[in-house]
Amino acid sequence: MFKESFFQSFSPQSQQFKCFALFGMATLIFIWYSTVMHDTECFEIKWPKNGQKNGEILNKQNVEKEKQNDWSKMCKANQTEEENERLFPRDFDKYLFATWGGLCGGIGNQMWRFASLYGIGKPYGRKPIFKEDQKCEKAHGAHETEGENEIKKLFPFYASQIKYINPKEMENDTFYVQGFAPGCCSYEDPQKRAISRIKEKYIKIDGYYFQSYKFFENRRNEIRQIFQFGHELCETVGTYKSELFQDDHSHKFCVHVRIEDFKNFGIETKKDFAEQGIEFGFHYLKKTFNDISVVLMGVEKDFLNNLTINRQLIPKVYLPKEMPRGNDLAFATTACDSLLVTAQSSTFSWWIAYLMPDDATIFYNSKFEGTPYLRENFLAEWKPIKLTNGTMTFD
Repeated sequence: MFKESFFQSFSPQSQQFKCFALFGMATLIFIWYSTVMHDTECFEIKWPKNGQKNGEILNKQNVEKEKQNDWSKMCKANQTEEENERLFPRDFDKYLFATWGGLCGGIGNQMWRFASLYGIGKPYGRKPIFKEDQKCEKAHGAHETEGENEIKKLFPFYASQIKYINPKEMENDTFYVQGFAPGCCSYEDPQKRAISRIKEKYIKIDGYYFQSYKFFENRRNEIRQIFQFGHELCETVGTYKSELFQDDHSHKFCVHVRIEDFKNFGIETKKDFAEQGIEFGFHYLKKTFNDISVVLMGVEKDFLNNLTINRQLIPKVYLPKEMPRGNDLAFATTACDSLLVTAQSSTFSWWIAYLMPDDATIFYNSKFEGTPYLRENFLAEWKPIKLTNGTMTFD
């Protein structure tokens, strides 16, 4: 009786059989979707050899963390139509521009200006635009290596979004926002200026560099996409990284210095700070990483060569060759796992840090006397350090 009632209840015509079959199909679909559609990978577990520490075991959790720190995203170098539309929607037909008419500044300054205008305008359906007399090509005190081709090779997508307009076209349709975020590096909430109510096609904003990341806070992934490096540049830098590091897969702790053009202001990298900062950062990182190399970055190679580094503590130290500034930026951003900013006013090193992955460890010099910067110009998760009477500590 039991066998008959059991098989009758699971006959193809029974409700129980239909439910069971439906559940089975759903399970198979879920398994297929998880493995195929979501790129589920197999993870190799390497058991520790004699003398090997448990921390060196490659497990699934470590691999997932490594994937999260994927520097190759900065070398994607191509945008889909969907990404283009998300960053710069076609229906955005209003614009904003800065009043600056002086120095273009270096690459870092120019990146600040565009990123901040992008962040200010995006919530209100506006795109950055520049007047024809604001071109940063061999003019306005631009760096001697500056030129149209340099930016196109370095940031092709960014270069494609730099739009210029004849000032005469804006004369009768421009609203002027005066006294906005005074100085180079202060922040002002655009909402307090009621930008959403401005009807004019163009907004002219008082300002020069807009060097506060708060203008584009919470848009870090978008900014990274805008400043993706060019394919040719990435190949060049990738080849050099392989030549320099060869089979060394250690954690790369980079140290960036800036000296010559900062000397007149007394804000250049100081030798004692760099030396103490290297050792301090190395000890801190050693709590997490077993194998660490130090990479010395900056154009002042003689200064870097003369740094006193404890080679018993830090046996692996690299000094990359002299490269064009665009190559330097791409190399540092894609090679460094952590960074020490020794000259707190260097916009170049700030952008290296910002384009690195979110969870990269960033140390920076927190002595702001004589600079236009404050701690709020640096991300909250970055680590301020200070040198007091020969002792380096967190600030």
